[in-house]
Amino acid sequence: MDDTGFELDVQQLMVGYLRDFQQTLSELESSFRDIEDSKEIIKGALQAAGKFYAADRAYVLEIDMDLHIGVNTYEWCSEDAPAELIHSQRIPLELIPRLEVCLKQNEPLIIRDVEDIRISYPSEYQELMQQHISSMMAVPYSKRINTGFLVVDNPRKYTSDPSFLLLLQYVIVLELNEIKQQQTLRMVSKRVSQYPPMDVHINMFGRFEVISSQGVLSDDDF
Repeated sequence: MDDTGFELDVQQLMVGYLRDFQQTLSELESSFRDIEDSKEIIKGALQAAGKFYAADRAYVLEIDMDLHIGVNTYEWCSEDAPAELIHSQRIPLELIPRLEVCLKQNEPLIIRDVEDIRISYPSEYQELMQQHISSMMAVPYSKRINTGFLVVDNPRKYTSDPSFLLLLQYVIVLELNEIKQQQTLRMVSKRVSQYPPMDVHINMFGRFEVISSQGVLSDDDF
């Protein structure tokens, strides 16, 4: 193939990519228009990621840096995904050590073919093979009270381009923050309701605190 033919192929690929990118975003925006529930928005974003990359699964892998584990808390699975992919899993980070490295360096982890890491990263290879994952793309996030990855397993399209995941992660992290804030508010309301109304004071100068004769509840408690 001469240079002209190669350039035409690249142009066609770019046109197809931009068309899919724009169409998926348009469909996502339309589907979110009347939805306010954070969990439904996350599920919709994951479905968009899965379909854009033609992946078996798209999910949120939340990371607990203290316990050094990852837990997939929200996910979308294609109709062809094996049943075992649907179950929530707790993954020790030592099995996939590069996840923690990529999180600290704020870099995507892209595995185009799991066979490429059989020798260099044997624990990753074994873990991914057990989950029927032949390729993977994971984009890290660390925003306020949430840390983790937005992941697609076995993508068949745009396997080296995490741009769409990078865009979607802002939507998902915003909703994750909203969910955790609501959980915190419910916890505060439950605890505060145990005290007499005149015995409770709220401090929001510098940090959030609930002060009573029984003690102080701070951000760390929540």
